[in-house]
Amino acid sequence: HYALGGREDRCGGGLLDVRSRMSLKDVELFGERYDDGAMDVDFTWDDQAAGADGMRIDVRSATLHKGQGTVLGNARVRHGGRLDGSIIANAIPLARLDVLGAAGKMFDGQVSAVATVGGTVTALESLADVSVSRVRIGPDSLPASRFRFAIESVPDGAPDLGKTRCGNR
Repeated sequence: HYALGGREDRCGGGLLDVRSRMSLKDVELFGERYDDGAMDVDFTWDDQAAGADGMRIDVRSATLHKGQGTVLGNARVRHGGRLDGSIIANAIPLARLDVLGAAGKMFDGQVSAVATVGGTVTALESLADVSVSRVRIGPDSLPASRFRFAIESVPDGAPDLGKTRCGNR
């Protein structure tokens, strides 16, 4: 739905409202490839003068498959680029992780994780708990392990150039 002017266009410049349910094939996200998936997304851009700061995005559900593993997630982006979401990954085969490159084929094991995501679209923050199953490397193996990591962003310090009619940067 697109409206330019009138009651719906409260910020001026137009209102774009998209509701989508998608089936995905051959997905690539953050440098990782997935076999398939599905997403249920609502997208509203009601303050176009604010660019990305004038959008609202609701990823109500997202599912991605990689081998026998599954990644589930949801996220919300609000005006100002504020981000809030969660991700659960279960039984992702190490041999299928693109980040490991050709060396990944040597590892027989799985990784699972639970993560929260926050901050802003341009200054991402995350806290994740990761579990790695016992990993076989040829005839040898490594024991199962767990670790936690955090991603913290430094504010970009971009100057505030003013506000739009609806109060966004």
